[in-house]
Amino acid sequence: RSPFTPGAPEYKVPPLKGGMEKHIYFLSRLQSKQNDVTVFYNQGDRITDNDVQILPNFRVDKLKPQFLCVILFHISSILKLFKTKSKFDVVHVHGDWSALLLILIIKNITHAKVVAFSIHDQLVSNFKKKVLSFLIKQVDVIFTSGADTANYLKPYKPNTVFFQPSGISAVFVDTPSNKVFSNNVIIIANLVPKKNIDLVIEIAKICPDYNFKIVGKGPEKQRLETKMQNIANVSLVGFKTTEEIIALMDTSFAFLLTSFFEGTPTSVLEACSRGLPIVTSNVGGLKSIIKDNKNGYVIDNYTPSYYKNALDKIYNTPDLLELMKTNNSLLGEKFVWDNVAKNITNQTKKILKNKLSC
Repeated sequence: RSPFTPGAPEYKVPPLKGGMEKHIYFLSRLQSKQNDVTVFYNQGDRITDNDVQILPNFRVDKLKPQFLCVILFHISSILKLFKTKSKFDVVHVHGDWSALLLILIIKNITHAKVVAFSIHDQLVSNFKKKVLSFLIKQVDVIFTSGADTANYLKPYKPNTVFFQPSGISAVFVDTPSNKVFSNNVIIIANLVPKKNIDLVIEIAKICPDYNFKIVGKGPEKQRLETKMQNIANVSLVGFKTTEEIIALMDTSFAFLLTSFFEGTPTSVLEACSRGLPIVTSNVGGLKSIIKDNKNGYVIDNYTPSYYKNALDKIYNTPDLLELMKTNNSLLGEKFVWDNVAKNITNQTKKILKNKLSC
């Protein structure tokens, strides 16, 4: 009856700040058009009229380490579910391995027939791999934002693991292009350590002919501003609306990602839809989407000169730039949220139908 889609407690659902929040928002909103959807969340705004706010007067995301946020959120959700005796056909959880710690209790309380899991994390440690390979035994269908995560999990859950990057808003595809050739490079990232913005600064130092514009907010802002002093061609431009991001993309010649680990960043797919070549570190299975000399370059290490060489090749080769623009525009259309939500919903319903027929 009602798919249960808990928003991970360490994040907000709309107003949106990051990729997983966007994923939960668009997926839940589109699913609610033909299904009863209830989102359990801690902070932010409702997505559907059925949504349930958990511990509204307490910022769960302030707890450290992160898995404590998840445990507190899920325990509070369990108490709410026990009190209301709510029942759901599908329980869909989002997050990393810790989102599954109490999933068996939630499944039993709600009498859910299917547990779906969207993992928004890259398995960069043996601990995560071992714990997750055990916890997913309780899961019926898994969607991974990274191709490498999907490849690792498939042997444990054959035929039920799907590589499914988040979708992008149709506005990125539908907005008319006002592309202006320039020397701008755009970076879209929360200012947190895993995004490795320090490397962007190092690249900017050896690329004085390009302007690097970093879109995003986060706890590292002050430190990064200090490090950027006396470097004129790199700037933090803060949080931007979708319309402002499109305008910045349309006045850039490339999109740069320097992260240590990722799933498949939504910002990369959005940049593709605007025809931007992608220069990225080799994270999250991005090699399955970005092909060298076709629509960008995947760099296997964090040496600034390698990124400079890729940017130079794109900027100084008009035919290559045009080829990458065309290829990425076509690629971006495949990831519009309507298509992504339909795929996730259809795969989940297929599992549910099989369960009901048994």
